[in-house]
Amino acid sequence: MIFSSALFFFFFAAVFTMHWAILPGLVPPRHLRTARHAALLIASYVFFASYEWIYAFLLLFFTLTAYGSAFYLQPGGSRDKLRGWLLLAVIVTFVGLLGYYKYYNFFLGNLLTLVGIVGYHPDVVFHTIALPLGISFFTFQALSYVIDVWRGKTPVEQSFLRFALFKSFFPQLVAGPIVTAREFLPQLYADKELDLERLRSGARWFALGFIKKAVIADNVSPAVDMLFANPAGQFLHNSSGAWLAALGFSAQLYADFSGYSDMAWGSAIWLGFDLPENFRMPYMARSITDHWRRWHMSLARWIREYVYISMGGNRVSFVRHKVNLLFSFVISGLWHGANWTYVVWGTAQGIILVIENTLGEWKKKREEGQPVTEPGAFTRIISVPVQLTLWLYMFIFTTSSHVVFRSPSLSAAWTHLKTMYSFSSQGLAPQPSIYRPILISTVVVLLGQLFGYWYFEKKKFQVKVPIWLEFAFYPFMILALIQLAAPEGGAFIYFVF
Repeated sequence: MIFSSALFFFFFAAVFTMHWAILPGLVPPRHLRTARHAALLIASYVFFASYEWIYAFLLLFFTLTAYGSAFYLQPGGSRDKLRGWLLLAVIVTFVGLLGYYKYYNFFLGNLLTLVGIVGYHPDVVFHTIALPLGISFFTFQALSYVIDVWRGKTPVEQSFLRFALFKSFFPQLVAGPIVTAREFLPQLYADKELDLERLRSGARWFALGFIKKAVIADNVSPAVDMLFANPAGQFLHNSSGAWLAALGFSAQLYADFSGYSDMAWGSAIWLGFDLPENFRMPYMARSITDHWRRWHMSLARWIREYVYISMGGNRVSFVRHKVNLLFSFVISGLWHGANWTYVVWGTAQGIILVIENTLGEWKKKREEGQPVTEPGAFTRIISVPVQLTLWLYMFIFTTSSHVVFRSPSLSAAWTHLKTMYSFSSQGLAPQPSIYRPILISTVVVLLGQLFGYWYFEKKKFQVKVPIWLEFAFYPFMILALIQLAAPEGGAFIYFVF
């Protein structure tokens, strides 16, 4: 049930009507909140089961385990000495299930390759294991809850209904953002009214997400797939085609994933909930560090809170701090999938972040004790090409690393990158049917983020549109989007993670 599909529109219309119109007329006010939670819980499981019903039981197992164990993980009491062991058992259970479904064949294949080097070739049968939709997201969500309870940062949720809804709330269930209990559970104790401002905010975010997904990502996807096709490990196109593939996938990946996050955000707002921000104009960054403050923000925050800080963060020696930083991004890479391409991609991100962090510390020490002065005219003038150079560095590195992220193997990624940076005309020249949608989507994404940067961060173009005029515009926008949307929309890229 893709957010941009007609089926989801009918599904959500039914949930929305039940939530705001039917239940208030059927249930007494003192039981309305509970009834709404129960209805949303049922709807969430229907939504999840529409992909593969059997894995709804896996989601239920995660929910029951996290809910029940939390009562014994909270600080204090006679069991305090055993809390650490129980937490370890829960983490091993959750990570073990994630590893089985997502990494079984990856680790087994690499183990067999390793023992094969010494001449041992066991007869092992690989299993075809279907990946449960969104397992990485709801595993991290469950882990954050039990760890926060163990740390004493989150109180134990007494109501199983509320906790089950937190674990399965359908707008964010299968592709994030990763929502923590601290953010979501308090919202279940408050009643929110449906008003025009909430409708307008939800409509804006959902429409923006639909444009990103159905108009940009789905339209550029066929051209990107064609360029990344590499039979026999050979990249068929010339250097311009290799660069177009990298640019096209960068535009597609951002539009697809941030489009899902925007639609999830809009859907949650319509139902009276607020989800955490997941993207903030990441291609406007001027460093990889800043890029990761803006890209998949809920994952970056999770890795920081539950991996990086747990290892000591920056409260350790210089070398240990850099190791913590690098390891955190190796984990981030491995989280994305069972392939060495993801490990290399995450490692590359970690290495460049270590370099930037080291340079930043050196600059900070160098400037300590120096008086702060207003920049002169020359400094302001020279800052423009400097900022442009920093942006190019960020964008070229990010675009190049996306080649590794997208490629099926390290050899294919290496072939693609060599083609990009050889600047050779050998190979097929991309046809207009390929380069036009890629160039258009890239320009639209960059201009859209530039406008968003001015609007949200610089507070420019703050024009207040009358609400009646905005809602009168929506029917015409819907007709336009129907014409502009790709005729065959694909699944969201991050569904496989």
